[in-house]
Amino acid sequence: GGGGIASVGAEFAGRFELLKEYKDRTGNVDLPDSPEAEAAKSLSKEDLKLSMWLSRVRSLWTLGKLREDHALQLEGLGVTKKDPDHAVATLPKSESRPEVKDREARFASMVAALKEYKTANGNVEVAPQYKTESGVPLGPWLMSVIRRGKAMPVDRKSALTALGVDFDREVPMGKEGGRG
Repeated sequence: GGGGIASVGAEFAGRFELLKEYKDRTGNVDLPDSPEAEAAKSLSKEDLKLSMWLSRVRSLWTLGKLREDHALQLEGLGVTKKDPDHAVATLPKSESRPEVKDREARFASMVAALKEYKTANGNVEVAPQYKTESGVPLGPWLMSVIRRGKAMPVDRKSALTALGVDFDREVPMGKEGGRG
């Protein structure tokens, strides 16, 4: 059975050399996780392949499926794990387990993105269409959260209120933008 993990092992040495060259050339290992990412558009074909490989390897590492020696080599280059929500999102279906990508993990990662937004902007008044640099649909998510406000579990609601989310805020309902 050709599992995803074996193929990573076989490729690892060659790709790791390419990653070292990339770091020598650019001074970092910050390759985009997704071919749709803005940063990916400027990459060469080879670097794009490398970034897809690195994304997969970081996902496996985050989920505890990467060989220890490989993990240590990556750490030595300054590569970091992903946050678990992204790890699952970027893995091929066969390698991801649906129970990992549960709502709790997604909620936690959205709250983290919201905290980053607040740090950068001083508030949490996110525009309805806003997406983060990494493509996280923070605006649409926040709008749906505010709309759901009353039906939301208390612990989640209080986590958001603590960040300054205003559940009484007027939220545009869909396209017509009429008043609810």
